Amino acid sequence: MKLFKLTNNIIPQIFIFKTKFLFFLFVLSSFLEVLGIGLFIPFLTELTNSEFSFIEKIKIYFIPIYEYLNLNNWIAFFLILIVLTFLIKNLLLAFIAYYENKFVENLTVDLSSRLLGIYLNQNYLFHKKFNSSELIRNINIEISTFIVFLKNLLVLIAQTIFIFGILIILLLYNAEITLLTIFIFLILMFCYNFFTNKTIDRLGKLRLNNSDIAIKHLQQSFGAIKEIKINNLENLFTGLYKTVCQKIALSVSMYSFLQQLPRLIIEFFIIFLACAGIIFSSGKYDLSLIIVTIGVFSITAVKLIPSSLKIYQSIQGIVYCLPSLKVLSKQLNLKIDTRKKNNKKKIDIFSKHITFDKVYFKYQNQKKHILKNFNLKLCRGEKVAIVGSSGVGKTTFIELLMGLIYPNKGKISVDKYKIIDVLNDFHRIIGYVPQDIYLIDDTVLNNITLLDNSKLNKKFINEVIKKSKLKTTINKLPNGVNTIIGERGSKFSAGQRQRLAIARALYKKPKILVLDEPTSSLDKFNENQIINEIIKMKDLTIFVITHNQKLLKKFDKVIYLKNKNLVKIINRK
Repeated sequence: MKLFKLTNNIIPQIFIFKTKFLFFLFVLSSFLEVLGIGLFIPFLTELTNSEFSFIEKIKIYFIPIYEYLNLNNWIAFFLILIVLTFLIKNLLLAFIAYYENKFVENLTVDLSSRLLGIYLNQNYLFHKKFNSSELIRNINIEISTFIVFLKNLLVLIAQTIFIFGILIILLLYNAEITLLTIFIFLILMFCYNFFTNKTIDRLGKLRLNNSDIAIKHLQQSFGAIKEIKINNLENLFTGLYKTVCQKIALSVSMYSFLQQLPRLIIEFFIIFLACAGIIFSSGKYDLSLIIVTIGVFSITAVKLIPSSLKIYQSIQGIVYCLPSLKVLSKQLNLKIDTRKKNNKKKIDIFSKHITFDKVYFKYQNQKKHILKNFNLKLCRGEKVAIVGSSGVGKTTFIELLMGLIYPNKGKISVDKYKIIDVLNDFHRIIGYVPQDIYLIDDTVLNNITLLDNSKLNKKFINEVIKKSKLKTTINKLPNGVNTIIGERGSKFSAGQRQRLAIARALYKKPKILVLDEPTSSLDKFNENQIINEIIKMKDLTIFVITHNQKLLKKFDKVIYLKNKNLVKIINRK
């Protein structure tokens, strides 16, 4: 029941009916499979002229059809039924294969995109808490693992129904041999399961943990490529990744081995029983009876062996995928940050001031506050510099100001509204230039618009390019603004990347511009030009974190932070 509850927590509501329909198709195909195998018993009986009361009873039901077809013997009749049954069954299996693949692909797309949406709608602290490699692993690898689990579950149910149907037929035909076979088979599988289940569960957890580490090593290897090459660490990072991959490979190879082993055991078990049966039956029973019995059990064994293997491999697969199932069940049911709502009616905010009123903030599981009893009033149009040594709370102050994180106590207001109540509207008026700039592997234009080209204004694009001092750079590019700049802007210098980030921020037409060390990668000439250009924007409220003392005289207000609190404000108006 717990397994089905976890599965139900993961599968979206719109796919529940499709999952049930797929299950019905699997059951129907199993029924036709049982029928097809079952028809071989009367066929073999007629072929050897044997007499079984069970078969004679079955023939009574088919007499009207037999007489209508006007056939000479029952052999032809049962052959026609066998051919028709297998034709219908194989047509159904072809449809199931098409439907299953389409279902799986659609479910994979829906789950992976839904999980990404859930992650993107978590608050900013969630992303500071969890490593991106873990989130990427969940989206890419664990979703695929869940699909494997779901396939295994459907196969397990369908094959169980099939084997159950075959066993009923065999019990009706010869209960003693069938019960003995079942008993020996169950003992073998119980013993095998007892010794391997914990190992398979451990292998599944090993793969899960090391997949996360492998992605992390790849990100670090490509992200720190300059440092790796300068420090001659290529072999070290390759070795670290290889070690993790070897652990994953060991997990997968051991799991594959344990899946294949039961086939060998079952094959030997079937051959041993058949040979033993023939030896002990010789001279005791009629030859035709022995031939029919061997034929019946041989035909069913041809189907039962792969079905038994599928059941066992499905059980192993379910156990192996169970760690992923638990992770996804939790991740797909994370509550999104409802404080950021899509307001139907846009509110025009920030006509007067932003106020910090007795604000306290500390991160979860930390004892000391980063900001404590913090009070501040900032007016629209002010150009504000934020100064302080490392660790005093400058970045935390900026993140609180932008509504990325929320106070533990106290409130931050914009005009008459709490920022937390108008987050979407507040974020619309903020342009942000981080210290660690992230550029996408796309064109200059798409980096400025961040792929949002729904209301593209080429004239305004040219304006922000000019204001951010990018015009000369773009004019030299082979395709202008349509030139691809490489992963993380690798084809641009540090200064060019910074100017591009400023252009991105200005393209939003913000009322508030927040810059974290915006000119650290610029030469003095471009630094002065860009700062002067931004300062001249009268309606723009600017907050800048800087260590450059020479720039401070350009601002209306300088805020000094020390010991997790505001210690001094210098007004230069």
